[in-house]
Amino acid sequence: MFNWFKKKNLIEFYTNVPVAIERFAPDTGKKDLAEILKKVKPFKKEYREVNIRKCPGIIDYCKTGYVIRAWQDILIDAYEDGEYFEWKTPLNAGNFLSKNSSGGLSSKDVIHFEREVFFDYFPRPNTLKMVLKINTPWFIKVPKDYKVLFLPVWYDNETRFSVIPGVLDPTMNSEINVQMYWHALGKQEIIKAGTPLVKVIPIKDETFDFVAREITPEEDYQVRLHNYDLSKNF
Repeated sequence: MFNWFKKKNLIEFYTNVPVAIERFAPDTGKKDLAEILKKVKPFKKEYREVNIRKCPGIIDYCKTGYVIRAWQDILIDAYEDGEYFEWKTPLNAGNFLSKNSSGGLSSKDVIHFEREVFFDYFPRPNTLKMVLKINTPWFIKVPKDYKVLFLPVWYDNETRFSVIPGVLDPTMNSEINVQMYWHALGKQEIIKAGTPLVKVIPIKDETFDFVAREITPEEDYQVRLHNYDLSKNF
C-alpha cells in the first residue's frame, strides 16, 4: 500500500546501540557552530575589518549535512615510528595491530588497512603508516537517487586525525564507517565519546555537462561589483 505521508526527503540514521541514540545521535552540528562563533572576534587593521563570522562559505559548510560522533571512548596508542598501533574501547577488548596483520572488513570497533593498500600511494608525514577505520554502529537511509558524501568536520580544531573523504552508495552498503589518517604518534590518545568524527552530506546522484570558457564583459562587471560590495563587510 502506498504511503502518501512518507517524506520524500527523509534521511534516516539507525542503530542497535541504545547509548548512541540516547546521547550521541547524529546532529546538524548547530551547537558546535555556536561554540565556534563565540570565540571568533573581528580582526581590525587600519581601515579594514575581517570577520569570518560573516563568511558564508564557512558558515554554510558548518550548517550543511550531519555530524557523526564517537559513541564511546576510543583509545589509540600509535608507536612513534608509525609502524604499529594498539586500540581499546569499553565495548571491545581491543587488539594489537601491526603492518603485517590482515585488514579488511571486521565487526571490531577499530580496524586498519595496511600501508600497501592505500598509504603508500597517498603518504603523509608524521602519520601512522596505515589507514584506520572506525566502525560506527550507525547505518543510513537516503531518498532514491541520493548518495552520501563523507568529509572532515574540520572546524573543530581536531589535529590527531584527518578523515579521508569518500562517497557512500547506501544501495550497496549502508554502514557509516570512518576512514582516517592518525597523526598522534608516540603517545596514547582517547577519542572521547561525543567527539565529532565525520560529516555526512546527502548528494544527488547525477552528472553534468560542463565547459571552460572566457568570461564575458557582463560577467566581469558583476564579479567586480560583487567583490567591491563584499570588501566593505569582509
